[in-house]
Amino acid sequence: MLLQIYFIFSFFVYSTVNFIMYLQNCVGFQALIQYQSRQSAVTTRSTLQGRNIYDGCCQLDIQFSK
Repeated sequence: MLLQIYFIFSFFVYSTVNFIMYLQNCVGFQALIQYQSRQSAVTTRSTLQGRNIYDGCCQLDIQFSK
């Protein structure tokens, strides 16, 4: 799953991913992804928010860290 997350968040936005932390809990999966720039993070969110990882499932809910 980590490789899939890296592929999705680097290939579709054409940006360098600095760091990925992947977590699995009783609710599901979470990933913390850090980019080189704020603009890359904003572009990623606008491009991928609400899209599915697989056809018909695993919808992305992208939020910025607080």
